[in-house]
Amino acid sequence: MQAVRNALSFCGPERLLFGSDSVLPGDLAHQKEVLASDIQLYRDAGLKDDQIVTILSGTADSLFPIH
Repeated sequence: MQAVRNALSFCGPERLLFGSDSVLPGDLAHQKEVLASDIQLYRDAGLKDDQIVTILSGTADSLFPIH
């Protein structure tokens, strides 16, 4: 939790990019559990829903636009 807070304090949510190598492709139930846990971590850190969306997808969308 402290690492997330430090990153948010230093960079802000607009410069954070969600990534995970903790789940295996095809294990959707486990992926949902991991994502729910990560979202709760962001909420516990005091982030609003729009900031969480930015971390989960907005930053990646701006870095890797699909044309």
